[in-house]
Amino acid sequence: MPNPKTPTWWVIIREPNPASMEIVTVEPAPADPAAAVRRCAELFAAQQRACVVTATDEEAASDAAMSAWRMELVTDPKRLAAATAHNAAHPRISLSQEEIMHETDMMCVNLVNRLDVTMDAARSALDTTLHRVHIESHDPRVANAGLTPADYLTIALRTPRFAAMHSAGALRDDGREADARLSWEAYLEREMTNATGAHQAVPATAPLGDPQIIHQAGRNVGLSDEYTDALIPHLVLRLARGYPFRGPDLRDLTLTDVLAMVTVEDLGDLLWLAAVEMGARPDEAATELDRILPKRS
Repeated sequence: MPNPKTPTWWVIIREPNPASMEIVTVEPAPADPAAAVRRCAELFAAQQRACVVTATDEEAASDAAMSAWRMELVTDPKRLAAATAHNAAHPRISLSQEEIMHETDMMCVNLVNRLDVTMDAARSALDTTLHRVHIESHDPRVANAGLTPADYLTIALRTPRFAAMHSAGALRDDGREADARLSWEAYLEREMTNATGAHQAVPATAPLGDPQIIHQAGRNVGLSDEYTDALIPHLVLRLARGYPFRGPDLRDLTLTDVLAMVTVEDLGDLLWLAAVEMGARPDEAATELDRILPKRS
């Protein structure tokens, strides 16, 4: 039971969209029922509402209201669905820490409902996935693309790869190793299918759309035509996986558009890189990629 001496506050909030909340002000609770009715009418007219909380001070009241709003969001299926749909339709380059917490809370609840894993497994897998993305966000290639680590994290949160890592990790942490493996393999198959479709749509006037140019680029780096054909799907998949993290000047381009921008020189470099990777020499592959990237910065 709250301490009778602890004040009651009205935390006035507005919800600009289904996925976010802003605190407008924190004020003491109205002194009497009539004042409360008048204040509620004012808030309704301003498209705002009050969260009533008991707290020691205004800052504690704000924190309590924010926590209560987040809990309401992730436990109400209709609100959660509306927020998820809004985020998908309105992607942003960078999110605040509070917005990231909102979004990851929704991810965990969705995972629990969809895969029937425990919340502990969903949160454990989320921590692991976020840690991996955090490490990736400080790779020099991220800066080369004109992105900050915060930008990279925001974009990564909404990629199929993040969702796949989170799902597979939650299944694994829930003790369902076979399901985790099948989930990851299904993601890889979807990625290859999507990348192949984008490649098939590349116009024949582009190097990646012309088999003769592709074969010649392979010969230039010492590859047979047959081996070049075998490497192309892996090359395209590599570019597809980097596509979500393209620089701001390329944000309006489709994956097919990006593939069509690959030059003959790039094609030779990327084929050699793919050959090195397929030859199980990851250190040499990383060195080669670093050599190629400065030319595109």
